[in-house]
Amino acid sequence: MTGVFEIEYRGLNIFDEIGVVEVAVDKASSTMHLYDQNQVIHPEYDFSTRKYVVNDSFINMTKVLYDKYFLRNFDEKNFEEWVNGFSWIFYFPQAVVYKFHNGELTKLSDLHHTKFLYNKYVVRIL
Repeated sequence: MTGVFEIEYRGLNIFDEIGVVEVAVDKASSTMHLYDQNQVIHPEYDFSTRKYVVNDSFINMTKVLYDKYFLRNFDEKNFEEWVNGFSWIFYFPQAVVYKFHNGELTKLSDLHHTKFLYNKYVVRIL
């Protein structure tokens, strides 16, 4: 994966402690890789839909990223269009990976045969 740059986002986790989310941005493939070992942006289970959904901390983080000029390149897209323009890959401890794309959050089960994952984060969670 060439052309990937990394930044950090700091936010509060579920225990109201400051945690760090590592973000690897691959603009060429429109993918944001999110390594979160402190449960800052961990998806929440929605009992009414029986699915995992992104939480408020994820929305807050995406708003901060949206305001960064080097990520947006002054696109005319609004916030929702910008978020939906990316695939968001979440990497969590115990080899848990989720993909958020076009408003749908899905759990990825086979981590060894997916070419679009960021190897640096896959090695950390396996």
